[in-house]
Amino acid sequence: MKPSTSVNATNLPVLLPKKQWYNFDFMKMLYLVMFLIVSYIVLVPMVILLYSSVGSTKGTLPFEQLTFTMDNYISVLTNPLTYSLLGNTVVFTVGSILIGISIAVFLAWVLERTNFPGRMIVFSLVMIPMAIPQMIYAIGWLQLLNPTNGIINVPLQALFGIEKGPFDIYSLGGMIIVQGISMVPTAFLMIAATFSTLDPTLEEQSAVCGHGIGSTVRRITFPILMPALLSATIFFTIVAMETFEIPGTIGLTAGIPLLSSQIYFATHPPSGLPDYGLASVLGVIMLVFAFVLIWYYQRVTKNAEKYATITGKGYRPTRMSLGKWKIPTIIAVWGFILISVIFPLLSLIWSSLHAWTVPITWETIKSSSLKAYSDVLNMSEIGNITWNTMAMSIGSGIATFILVGIVSWMVVRGPFSPRARRLIDTVAFLPLAIPGVVIGLSLMFFYIYFPIPVYGTIWVMIIGMVTKYIAFGQRTMVSAQMQISKDLEEASQLAGAGFSTTIRKITVPLISPALFYIFIWVAVHAMRELPVLVMLYSPSTLVASTLVWSFWEEGSMAKASVVGVFLIVAFGLLFYCSRWLFEKVTNSGMKTKF
Repeated sequence: MKPSTSVNATNLPVLLPKKQWYNFDFMKMLYLVMFLIVSYIVLVPMVILLYSSVGSTKGTLPFEQLTFTMDNYISVLTNPLTYSLLGNTVVFTVGSILIGISIAVFLAWVLERTNFPGRMIVFSLVMIPMAIPQMIYAIGWLQLLNPTNGIINVPLQALFGIEKGPFDIYSLGGMIIVQGISMVPTAFLMIAATFSTLDPTLEEQSAVCGHGIGSTVRRITFPILMPALLSATIFFTIVAMETFEIPGTIGLTAGIPLLSSQIYFATHPPSGLPDYGLASVLGVIMLVFAFVLIWYYQRVTKNAEKYATITGKGYRPTRMSLGKWKIPTIIAVWGFILISVIFPLLSLIWSSLHAWTVPITWETIKSSSLKAYSDVLNMSEIGNITWNTMAMSIGSGIATFILVGIVSWMVVRGPFSPRARRLIDTVAFLPLAIPGVVIGLSLMFFYIYFPIPVYGTIWVMIIGMVTKYIAFGQRTMVSAQMQISKDLEEASQLAGAGFSTTIRKITVPLISPALFYIFIWVAVHAMRELPVLVMLYSPSTLVASTLVWSFWEEGSMAKASVVGVFLIVAFGLLFYCSRWLFEKVTNSGMKTKF
């Protein structure tokens, strides 16, 4: 006979009170320090932008004379051209977003969630357009689809006996296509980090219930990824509005002005005095629009926990088998690479071999020359330019991912009030609304008038890059952190780990894909950035993008193309090696299900 077991208070397990795993005073101090840093980086150009909109008149700089006038706002809001610009900009923006985000989501799903063959090679090739300065990329497309002498249009003219090529890049549709395709690498990096951390359990359960790939993606994958998709859409909505290179090189020739080109030429008029007040008012309009988008995003994603898919309950990333869709997917992916990478790259190489734009004929092939390559490599300052470019881009990438890694943790799971979290998140997102050229101007004004000895150095360029790209990093990291359940940190706490141990061994490894993508994205975009750097560089801090600009101003298109070719080769190797090293180090152990 078994002894009876009585149930009383002494037999029940004792639930210990939840131990606070962090020092709250330290958290408050950390929040204060990070808020001051983000505010300094973000609010300095914003305050100068707002003051310039009411304190600058045509031909004068902010602080040059202390004035206050609303004439700039009245002039902009009563000008019919403003609403024509806004109409063109809306069509351009919506069209670009539909193309860019759709392709990026498809590529992110294919490369991060399926057993697509040759993922690392495709990843490196997809990233190549990021290495090309947008001005050079747009010129590559101009040489391909110029209606009179474009490389693609000329053979079609001869084939069909027509006077004008069937493809006209000098149109709003042409601008939308080029801008949408140019967005894909950036949007891919922003979305792929979230795809890579998606727990496949729900997808597997959907497959068990008899749903195919299409139904699973539509009903399971996309709803879970909504914060990342919404972040990317909001981010690129404003990027499309403020970008200048494609509207400047294609739109102005086609007679299609946009808001961004109007801002640029207000500060860089072909003749006469610059109008910083006009440019600032247009920047303020973008700022108001950004506030609306931020409010909408925060309202939709205010309950971050419902998007968490990485928990302590058997999280194990796996890849889906493409099955019968493998061949069509391979054709679609490599077709996109051919259109977006191979054709523009060949056009760029062709341009580097000729001093002028010429069609491909037997005579022009025989007249090809490597003189531009020799001229660039024999420049006395090429070593200094290379060093400046690497130091500025790597420094910007490291500073950005450290900053947004900490701030995004505070926003998603920090022990602060919702109002405090929204405040620092909103401040970090605001630079997205400030055009790059206005950021450069604001920093130039600030560091000229205030005795901080960084103007004309690499440091002010890094500050400018962090200011411009902190919004991208913040949105990407917030989306990634939303997918990590608090259960993991709480389990670490119950196991006796402290705050620093939990962050180092739990949080950082799980968000490492997002950190990797942010570093690559910021470093590469810093190398190709022009509107900000053209206001901040000095003869001793010349970098690759400002070198391209100098060649463009000189009319040396071949030399500018040579720099673009060198950047593409360097970035292709960087992407491939970084991706290979990242996968080896993380050792994610992803298994393919067949």
